[in-house]
Amino acid sequence: MSKQTEILMEIIAERGRQDLLWGVQSHPIKPSDHEFTRRFVDLDRNAKDSCNTNAANGFITWYDILWEEFCEVFAEDDPIKQREELVQLNAVSLAMIEYLDRRYPRKDEI
Repeated sequence: MSKQTEILMEIIAERGRQDLLWGVQSHPIKPSDHEFTRRFVDLDRNAKDSCNTNAANGFITWYDILWEEFCEVFAEDDPIKQREELVQLNAVSLAMIEYLDRRYPRKDEI
């Protein structure tokens, strides 16, 4: 089984635990207030600029990348595009977990 499959199975198991704990959740994605979206549009622009600057200077971090993806989710109003952004956010999260597992293997993996 691939490392990604193992991580995804772990995430799926966590989702199952969440559903057992809280039941199936049905919340709005974000407040309907346009000010909220406008703030995230500004944050997204700043996050993109910061990410690009840090990458150009060779100082990019996982935080830069994840924050940019997170801001894109909430800056977006179109549900289809927002879903695409959530997939990207989760792909970056997966990459971060892979990095952590490579860098700091758990005792059961040594």
